[in-house]
Amino acid sequence: MSGRQPAAPGLHTAHQGNPLADRQAVSLHLHSRPQLPVAAVCHSWPMGAGGSGGKHVPVAHTDSPSSCWPGMANCGHWELRAAVQIYMVDAADREKIEASRNELHNLLDKPQLQGIPVLVLGNKRDLPNALDEKQLIEKISNLNINDVLGNYSLTLIDALDTLAVNLKKGVPPDSNNETCTAGAGSLLVEFGILSRLLGDSTFEWVARRAVKALWSLRSNDTGLLGNVVNIQTGHWVGKQSGLGAGLDSFYEYLLKSYILFGEKEDLEMFNDAYRSIQNYLRRGREACNEGEGDPPLYVNVNMFSGQLMNTWIDSLQAFFPGLQVLIGDVEDAICLHAFYYAIWKRYGALPERYNWQLQAPDVLFYPLRPELVESTYLLYQATKNPYYLHVGMDILQSLEKYAKDKSVFKVLTLLSPLFDEENPVHKSGNKYMFTTEGHIVSVDKRFRDSLWQDTFPEEEERNAEKLKPNELKAMNSSSNCNRVPDERRYLLPLKSIYMRQIDQMVGLI
Repeated sequence: MSGRQPAAPGLHTAHQGNPLADRQAVSLHLHSRPQLPVAAVCHSWPMGAGGSGGKHVPVAHTDSPSSCWPGMANCGHWELRAAVQIYMVDAADREKIEASRNELHNLLDKPQLQGIPVLVLGNKRDLPNALDEKQLIEKISNLNINDVLGNYSLTLIDALDTLAVNLKKGVPPDSNNETCTAGAGSLLVEFGILSRLLGDSTFEWVARRAVKALWSLRSNDTGLLGNVVNIQTGHWVGKQSGLGAGLDSFYEYLLKSYILFGEKEDLEMFNDAYRSIQNYLRRGREACNEGEGDPPLYVNVNMFSGQLMNTWIDSLQAFFPGLQVLIGDVEDAICLHAFYYAIWKRYGALPERYNWQLQAPDVLFYPLRPELVESTYLLYQATKNPYYLHVGMDILQSLEKYAKDKSVFKVLTLLSPLFDEENPVHKSGNKYMFTTEGHIVSVDKRFRDSLWQDTFPEEEERNAEKLKPNELKAMNSSSNCNRVPDERRYLLPLKSIYMRQIDQMVGLI
């Protein structure tokens, strides 16, 4: 396989000509998070003869093989719905390589797995006497393996040929080359942390290339992105631009990556995106807490024209008030949060999709999403208004009543620091941030020290020219976060007239 740029040793690809081809494996992120009810996909138990040295794991799972959603008739045949098969080989156990090879061949001969990509991973390659890539390929012979990588994280994003090509049959004629923008462009925080902890630019580098490739495809007229892209052609399959499913964490990670790493280009992209969002997606009156007109609302539009595409929003959009808090747009965050909380009050949860014109859900289930909780927590930290403690308690009581299950842990992780002022998140002296999955990461100044400044010298020069200190301050000045007067701290965050307006908007009154 031909190599990429010299800055990332050990990184391989066979598609240098297409700016999006190197990101095909990123679609795994989308495939592994299907938009289904809670526990709708059966557990992917490891397969294989005991002690054979090989494990087969489809990418799709929940907590229990028996906890299937009503109507899922094929739960006993979970491999039929897998988007990709991952086969792990113990590279350090030479005695069992032959058995592992035979099992892999048997797996590939299964009729129900024909046309499904298979990814072979060489595990435990850091141990003494482990087989390297070349040796593994030789041992597992007679297969069209283009690459075998031992690093699990890197392989998922970068082993393009082993993921996209069936090892015996080649590229399936009906293979899916589409992925959502959020799935392909939301690896920057985790992969950036990994690179900076290890001192290896590879992980952050491939994640940044995915983000930049998507960014280059935005509309020249509106500056907006679509929600589904063909990774082979770069054409937009889904032309809807919104803040929910398919786009949410792409915008989220542009800002959070800047907060973590201080890369100016991330902030520049976010600022440009935020301006386009305000210009084309925002509806309603100009100010949240004064003036006349409908409450502010962000809708779904056509990425090229900015015209309204539908009249629904989804529960993932509830992350956006929290993101607005992080950039200092607290007033707008208050209004948008009030809208989502009003929906929660009406149903005891956020419907996965809500039609604001019909004042009714379009998709009825709630898959324990934590976005509204994170926004509630951040608004409380910004305003210290006890109203948001009330919101948190209301959410907690709803979860206790309707969704008490071990899967609710992620939501409770965000609720805990809301009520606990002695929580280490507040007391350790460090700043913390939530990832898009609700995990807590430290905003550590060491993450701002890049050990590979010469990796993208032309980009460093461009960033220095485009972003000046005063431009950074305009969007991220701490003074923006003090726009809520102290006298409002113990009042409703919105004037009563506007609170009633939002309640009417969702059919509460």
